[in-house]
Amino acid sequence: MQPPRMSDLKRQKANRHNAMQSTGPRSDEGKRRSSVNAMRHGLTSPLESSLWAPLLQPIEALLASEGLDKSQQRELAACILNYERNADYQRLRYESKVKELSSLHVQAGKGGAEECLSTPSWAMVAELRNADRHLRRAANQLIKECRGLANRELSVVRAESTK
Repeated sequence: MQPPRMSDLKRQKANRHNAMQSTGPRSDEGKRRSSVNAMRHGLTSPLESSLWAPLLQPIEALLASEGLDKSQQRELAACILNYERNADYQRLRYESKVKELSSLHVQAGKGGAEECLSTPSWAMVAELRNADRHLRRAANQLIKECRGLANRELSVVRAESTK
């Protein structure tokens, strides 16, 4: 085994130093503010305690008519509703940024073309791209979860047919 190179040792030392610097919020106000980061949109709260909870039963009933058992109904209904609430949140974010961006362009029309390409408007364009990326990620997650459910069902059917 070779001894670590000098650049590796320097990098390790720099990493340790940087880790000591980034300890998170230190003030009580900063700690309080960071403790509610996930509460901003509610996407991490359990589905059963969200505004979407009343839709679980109707979707499960619809899935029951397709022949799924109770656990599959619950799992797929939760996947669908989690996707929908994420998509709804991203749609609202997107619409508010579009409104903000269009109002900047109206103001820029009055103030001159150079204001139209200001930093805030480019930042909003980046946020719009972010919202689009989140929507695609949520859709991909729903597809993965549905495929996983289908694969589990298929393996159960195969296991029963070999008995």
